Amino acid sequence: MKNKFVKILFLAIGCFTSCQKEPLQRDNVMDVNFDNNNGEYAYPHISDGSIGDVYSNGATYTGNVFADGGSPVTERGVCYNFSGNPSVSFYAIKSGIGTGNYECILDGLLPGYTYYLRSYAVNARGTVYGHEINFTTPF
Repeated sequence: MKNKFVKILFLAIGCFTSCQKEPLQRDNVMDVNFDNNNGEYAYPHISDGSIGDVYSNGATYTGNVFADGGSPVTERGVCYNFSGNPSVSFYAIKSGIGTGNYECILDGLLPGYTYYLRSYAVNARGTVYGHEINFTTPF
């Protein structure tokens, strides 16, 4: 019995020490230079953005592209929808190109609705999104 317990103990210790939990990766925190594995550009490094003033029919949104990932940012802005997980396939407001702070004005919104939004940026590697945030317009 003791011998079986020792084997199980060593097996459990071996599993816990050899199995490493992979770090949580955000889709907007990437290597801002080149991807050394295949020589391609990295995704832009962006902020999650923030909501400013909220009105019954609109809001202001501020974002930031910290780094371009080695390839110029050709589009940046905010995308939004009513149900969550927004992408540029839904509603998107473009706000220029390149790195730096930007502001978007969301207008024509409906009073009393919850909107889900996130920042985005595009370079030669592709589109990267910030974390989703939401707000509700007042009546």
